[in-house]
Amino acid sequence: MPTNPMTHDTPTAADAAWSDLPSPHLHDDRRARQARDDAANAKAERAARRRVHRIRIDTLKDKMLDRVETLLDRLTPPSANDLPLAVARRQIANLVGAPHFCARKLCRRGHACRGEPRHCLAAMLPLLPPDTVKALALGARPTRRGRG
Repeated sequence: MPTNPMTHDTPTAADAAWSDLPSPHLHDDRRARQARDDAANAKAERAARRRVHRIRIDTLKDKMLDRVETLLDRLTPPSANDLPLAVARRQIANLVGAPHFCARKLCRRGHACRGEPRHCLAAMLPLLPPDTVKALALGARPTRRGRG
């Protein structure tokens, strides 16, 4: 091959050294592409881990709910006689008509115990016969008129 001394078509030692090295522009592109690929892979791995964790959490949540439901089924429901003392007093006060004789205006106007039931019962219990008081203390409910 003819060589032109002006264009230096023949490779020199410096040209041979440069030809062995990859182009810096290609190398930067490879780095950027590799960084993008690594970021995409890391993002996909994080998403996969999140899916696995979400599945585990859902499974544990379902197991816990099943256990709680089982425990709740084993518990006995509270009976009607296990009312709080204030609620039981209020029911008794309303049944015997204590609010009609109560000292509070709210109870008299509303025809029901609107305050502390002890106050309504304190006004009514001395007026009741002893048998009725005894029956109320034992938990018997008085029947209303006309309902046998």
